[in-house]
Amino acid sequence: MRQVGFTLVELLVVLAIIGLLVGLLLPAVQSAREAARRIQCANHLKQMGLSIIMYHDTYGSMPSGSLAGLQSNASQRFYWSGQILDFLEQVPLKTSIDPSQPWDLAGSQNAKACATYLSIYRCPSANIPDRWDHDIAGRVPCNYLACASGLTARESGTGLRLNGLQCDGMFYTNSRTKFRDIIDGTSSTIMVGEALVDQSITGPDATGTLQLVDHWYIGSPGMGTNEMSEAIGSTAVAPNSIFIKSAYVEDKELGYASRHPGGVQVVLADGHVRMVAGSIDLNLWSSLGTRQNGEVVQLDP
Repeated sequence: MRQVGFTLVELLVVLAIIGLLVGLLLPAVQSAREAARRIQCANHLKQMGLSIIMYHDTYGSMPSGSLAGLQSNASQRFYWSGQILDFLEQVPLKTSIDPSQPWDLAGSQNAKACATYLSIYRCPSANIPDRWDHDIAGRVPCNYLACASGLTARESGTGLRLNGLQCDGMFYTNSRTKFRDIIDGTSSTIMVGEALVDQSITGPDATGTLQLVDHWYIGSPGMGTNEMSEAIGSTAVAPNSIFIKSAYVEDKELGYASRHPGGVQVVLADGHVRMVAGSIDLNLWSSLGTRQNGEVVQLDP
């Protein structure tokens, strides 16, 4: 009796067809996964924006970009991201924090807070380490920066820079911005945007001090005047400058960046989230960072 089955040629043809189908489907699957990650990141930004608005409704102003002067050491800072924890359903964590105490004291509640993994401050597409022993053991990096300026692109050296002075954006050292201060309009002023962390990117700043691209949440034991980019950024720097090899290290630190194809996601002062194209006109991008500079902003729908 003759046995019926696949010949070797037929089997190879079937395997080739299966391989072709997998090759066609894989990009679609990857695209769907990235779309889901992008939506999740947008949801994070939305929650941050609403929390900042609720903070304003409760306390009469936005949180400070970073609070200084709570300790004798001025570099000890309480970030905006820590100030809004109770509005992000993190009341126990917020209650455990004492910003008048050091952040880097081993075993302290403040150090434990900075080492607490909070997914809301992490973009799922960013591909950054879960923890990084930097000043604080097990510290968790952050993927989001509040906007301090649309005009200042430096955090060190002399001249105009993001330090202890009042800035033209919404969040800076000891800022207490109110909605009435956003003369440029809440729908055209950035609150928070995406940023990337990369400890392999290093270089000297304007003072010659070696820096690396690091961002953190809740608080810091060492936010000196040349470390503003730990928590705040600037639209005076082109988006995705971290990917430009010739860019200064401060551009990479202060600039907003994302691994989402097409651009960077931000939440505006009215609470809505949008993707800003990486190819955006730089004058328009700059104007989105200022709160009362009088620019005419026209964003595509």
